[in-house]
Amino acid sequence: CCSEGCSHHHDHEHEHDETNYLLLVIKIIVGILAFFLGHVFEDTKYVPLIVTVFGYIFISYDIFYEAFKEVKEGEVFSEYLLMIIATVGAFFIGEYHESIMVMLLFIVGELLQAKAVEKSRKSIVKLVGYGETLADVKKENKIVKVDVKDLKVNDIILLKRGEMLSVDGELLSDNAVVDDSNLTGESLPKNLVKGNSIFSGSLNSGEVVEVKVVKEYKNSKINKVLSLVEEANDRKSKSDKIIRKVARIYTPIVILCAIMIVVISAIFNIINIKDSIYTALTFLLISCPCAIIISVPITYFAAIGGASKRGVLIKGANFLDKLCEVKNIAFDKTGTLSEGKFAVTQAKNVGVDQKEFIKLVVLAQKNSTHPLSANICEYYESEEIDFSLIDKCIEIPGKGIETTLVDGTKLLAGNSKLMVENNVIYDDTEGTSVHFAKNGKYIGYVVLEDKIKESSYRAMKKLDKYKKIMLSGDNDSICQCVSEKLGLDGYYANLLPEEKMAKLEELIKTGGTMFVGDGVNDTLSISLADVSVSMGIRGSDASIEYSDIVIENDNLENIHVALKFAKKVRRIIIENLISIMSLKVTFMILSMFGLVNMWLAIFSDVGLCILSIINSMRAFKVK
Repeated sequence: CCSEGCSHHHDHEHEHDETNYLLLVIKIIVGILAFFLGHVFEDTKYVPLIVTVFGYIFISYDIFYEAFKEVKEGEVFSEYLLMIIATVGAFFIGEYHESIMVMLLFIVGELLQAKAVEKSRKSIVKLVGYGETLADVKKENKIVKVDVKDLKVNDIILLKRGEMLSVDGELLSDNAVVDDSNLTGESLPKNLVKGNSIFSGSLNSGEVVEVKVVKEYKNSKINKVLSLVEEANDRKSKSDKIIRKVARIYTPIVILCAIMIVVISAIFNIINIKDSIYTALTFLLISCPCAIIISVPITYFAAIGGASKRGVLIKGANFLDKLCEVKNIAFDKTGTLSEGKFAVTQAKNVGVDQKEFIKLVVLAQKNSTHPLSANICEYYESEEIDFSLIDKCIEIPGKGIETTLVDGTKLLAGNSKLMVENNVIYDDTEGTSVHFAKNGKYIGYVVLEDKIKESSYRAMKKLDKYKKIMLSGDNDSICQCVSEKLGLDGYYANLLPEEKMAKLEELIKTGGTMFVGDGVNDTLSISLADVSVSMGIRGSDASIEYSDIVIENDNLENIHVALKFAKKVRRIIIENLISIMSLKVTFMILSMFGLVNMWLAIFSDVGLCILSIINSMRAFKVK
């Protein structure tokens, strides 16, 4: 299972999000009550002021705190300062209700964004662990259950069929068949012999085997992957919010203009000081950034909600920004571009008719523990075969199986090494093949392939504007075949997780890079990429947890959907910013000449909010 530190970190993070969400809801309730009570007791002398001040302080104290932190860090003109100026300015001119309303709109925007993230996280499988939590250990001729974290070097584990090893070890049994695709990405099961290393994260696909522990759990390969994931996650770049970039320019200009209104009026005695302050505060109220601030999170929220309905879970607004910068897309192969399951795609019989060939193939493979044998037998399961014809079988580790029938016929089924060893002349084949011989004579072969997903073909056509690279642990010939069929721009084969990560780092240097994967071996690359995508069905818990985007139905066409949502979000935000700023500047200029009163200023601000919200909700749908 995963390290306690990693598990604790994610539990703590989830609890923090729940607390923050609840606090935002409470703030909104308190703000609404303060706004309502202020109106009810409007005719009294001090009640409206006391109620609104209390409500204002309660819902905005953390905004003042954040503004203070920003100032300490040198970011004076932040969005927090904008909110403070607008709402405190409203208090100065006696518009208590306006100050509460502006702050409420800001809090609602924060709540909508928090709700979007919470919804995404609830749809994602938590990272709960890898392998088994308990191991069967041989001690003084007894089998005892031991927590994997308490395993010691030289302990002997009994690893049953279907169990995953949680520590690194050495195989003590004569042979074993393991599936470590979850760790390396290699789609083919591996045949191991006595003395071979067997890594944590490997799944036993054969019979019960004995494994000697060579590393304690804390030093195991899978635990190191988790540590590297945490380090890689910290190396992600953090993009600034668009609103912050606008605030750096907008805020100081607005403040300076308000001050100049008072100063110029005083110097030239244009109007009295009280009226000049009123004009300046009206100007500040018009400059209230409510429409800008609320439109940004609502646009993100709408896009996240719309994408979720299309089977694309985007974990946060900042990932929509990062999607707009993507130039390169790197894909894992097994389980991402391909289905991750081998199937018979070609068969050839030599010297025997097809019906006899099928019969001998199934008899030869029936008792083999190799997973490919099961795929072949499954392919021919409709055929009626008399399995009582089998007398005995001998597994030949790393090569295949020898099956003897009751009539003395000897069948060989395996790779080219088995054919050479038995002096059988066989046909050359491409890809993953199983060759067959009867009494020393070659009778044909079966070719199996990890079938490419239909959605992969369609997705590659839609992503033709991007540079597409495949990073895989599979062998070169298989990767080359997949790359050519999908029309990729290149591929790298035989990669271990750390090698895949190094290739991805090279790609990132050339521009914004997305990584798409599904296995534990992909978590390093997922955590490092500018934006990462994992498969929701085939994806491992680790890849889903650390990725930025999850494709619920594993349809790669949804990558294009995510990119379209991101581009629409950016377009709508730019539209809102330009229209809001244009209208605000117009009203600001008019207010300088006393042509806009307080109520018109409030109306323009609220009206712009409503218009920007309506425009923002367009982000909910893309074609």
